Amino acid sequence: MKKTLLIIGTMLFISGCNDGGGVSGYIPGGPDSGYKPRPQNPTAEYENAIVEQNKTITGLYSRNAEQVADYIDYRLNEWDEFNPGIGTDISRTDIAAAAVYLTDTELTAEQIAEHFAGKETLFHMAAYVINNALGDRCFGDGADSADCFVSWRDTVPTYFENIANEIRENTTILTADGAVMNTLTGEKLTFILDADGKISGIKMTDADGAHTTDFERWANSFADAENNTATLQHFSYSSLGKEIGLTYSDFGHYSIQTEVFDIDNQTSTDTSDDGLFAGGYESKKINESDIVVPTGGLDFTGSAVARVTSDRGDSPATKIFNGNANLSMDPTNGTVEMTAMFNDWYDVTATKKIGEKDADFTFFNYGGNVYSTDFQFNAETDKRAELTGTMDVNYYGPNPETNAPTEATGFATVDEGAGGVKMDMAFGVKR
Repeated sequence: MKKTLLIIGTMLFISGCNDGGGVSGYIPGGPDSGYKPRPQNPTAEYENAIVEQNKTITGLYSRNAEQVADYIDYRLNEWDEFNPGIGTDISRTDIAAAAVYLTDTELTAEQIAEHFAGKETLFHMAAYVINNALGDRCFGDGADSADCFVSWRDTVPTYFENIANEIRENTTILTADGAVMNTLTGEKLTFILDADGKISGIKMTDADGAHTTDFERWANSFADAENNTATLQHFSYSSLGKEIGLTYSDFGHYSIQTEVFDIDNQTSTDTSDDGLFAGGYESKKINESDIVVPTGGLDFTGSAVARVTSDRGDSPATKIFNGNANLSMDPTNGTVEMTAMFNDWYDVTATKKIGEKDADFTFFNYGGNVYSTDFQFNAETDKRAELTGTMDVNYYGPNPETNAPTEATGFATVDEGAGGVKMDMAFGVKR
């Protein structure tokens, strides 16, 4: 009987251990002993309402100081419960910077100890952000905190890589109003942010920079006293970059609906204008000529949108086509090649020299795509057309000083002139 009780007691104790080596549901010394279990990492996935709302408009990474602080609060989790009154004078910005510093896997214990000399509480909080369990594992009781942190880091490489990426993603202050979207007609588009960092509209600056229209809440209205009219405009921003995961750039299609109301005659006139955009963060841009292309080349995949206009008949006809896109850089011959494949139009290949904009285009329809002859090039022979035009590509990456892009956006244009077909294309790709 005693042997049976011993086995049951042992099984109950073992069943209380969790995967992290701690104990769940077991309180040494009883419930009144004052014992607290090791702090645990937050279990719910992090979400910020404003960040999530911005993502419905664009995939551009956007975080302000308040959103970074919100993430740090999320990762600090039970800090105040386990460390009451400690670190209250340390800013969330400093903790974020310290946590990002610790995500470098090349750091040695000696480097970490030197970096945080005299700032042990900051080190403690930054390590806690990375893993809450390190709070009592590597700090206090004479522990060598830096050595303990490095030892733990090197035993959990997969976890560390994942949490390091998450921390870097949520602690870089970079806001969407710093990104510039270009249009083929020279205007520049920039986002309007409200006081909380939420995208609330867009600014449109004309080609010479002399005039800017604010589409606050995506609308603009004004009165013309001389003609006694009132005008209401609505701006629509359709991001394709968010669909393929671009974070430092964007591209897509925009439109402006305009209603002019004649007050005297009580009538209104509706018109619309549209175009393509492509661009990104200037601070994350990499010059094409500076990119170090490896021997095997650089390959990107993504999508494209083409705005095709036919100058035939009484009035031009315009249609939007969507498709997939690939971009490759070849170091052997110093070229950039972009291929776009449209299900209901041509497939397109454009080739240019690195650092230049003039490009050679080949349009082909070997797959038998069906579309109106209005959008068929005059130059087509045997389902193939060869034309010249321009292609302008901008490259972006999280660390532009390395000249290693992770994504790119750009424009490609071809125009047959009067009586022919014109193609404007915006595309976005990522590695």
